[in-house]
Amino acid sequence: MAASREFKISRTPLKTKLADTPSGDDNCYSVKQIVDAVYDSSRDLRDKEILERTEYWRLKNEVTRCNLLDKADVEKALAQVVITAKQLLLASCVPKQAAIDFLNELSRTTVVVRDVAAKQRRRLGSVGAASRKSEAQKPGDEDE
Repeated sequence: MAASREFKISRTPLKTKLADTPSGDDNCYSVKQIVDAVYDSSRDLRDKEILERTEYWRLKNEVTRCNLLDKADVEKALAQVVITAKQLLLASCVPKQAAIDFLNELSRTTVVVRDVAAKQRRRLGSVGAASRKSEAQKPGDEDE
């Protein structure tokens, strides 16, 4: 395969990429077929990179708008609230059992944060799966 020398690519990957492409009557491939085989994966990589950059900037914008919070930071802040509430409660005249019940409920805040984060992850996962499915079907690819 002279094309492998022209494009400085080893024969095996080029043969693999051309395996599904029908060769001409002279058992040779056209320049267009070879160029498409060699550069097709780079187009896919570029498209993936563009999608990744888009997602990066979307998330960065969400953080800037304060629509996206770091779960660990929220948990630390809530832990400080629990500690402060515990100190105030123990220093007050609230009956001991009522204080224990209140602190038990208050200590669930980190579990609640984790549950909300898991729900969001599942919801984003289903949205991401739907968008990946629609991206996989390129224009012109129609189900028959």
